[in-house]
Amino acid sequence: MTGQDIKGRKPKRILVIDDEQVFRDAIVHALSGCGFRCTAEENAADGINRLKTESFDLVLLDIMMEPLDGWDTLDHIKTLSQGRDTPVIMSSAKKLQADEVIRYGEQVAGFLTKPFQDEDFCEDVSGFFSWYDLL
Repeated sequence: MTGQDIKGRKPKRILVIDDEQVFRDAIVHALSGCGFRCTAEENAADGINRLKTESFDLVLLDIMMEPLDGWDTLDHIKTLSQGRDTPVIMSSAKKLQADEVIRYGEQVAGFLTKPFQDEDFCEDVSGFFSWYDLL
């Protein structure tokens, strides 16, 4: 892949934080295939450390991780200078609970349900950037 997409823009950089390798690999494969530059980390600590040294256009964050779950990771990300303004989309195979929406709704840019189809996933993330870039 070159340094620009077909419209001459730099490809969006996405940080994937997910403790399950099968999902990390699937997400990176799907999003790389549609022109995004992905970096994947297998736990919250590595993801947070990556955000301390690099900037990303989006973080895709799994909710169900150990020992630090996605919600606690989100709280920490939003305290970082590199993470404060970075949109975060939460992902999970579990259904989102009402109390999670109430507590974290203003901190997240969206929610994606696992598993997913590659084409749909690319469309969802591309659609997010189309909307977000207008803000």
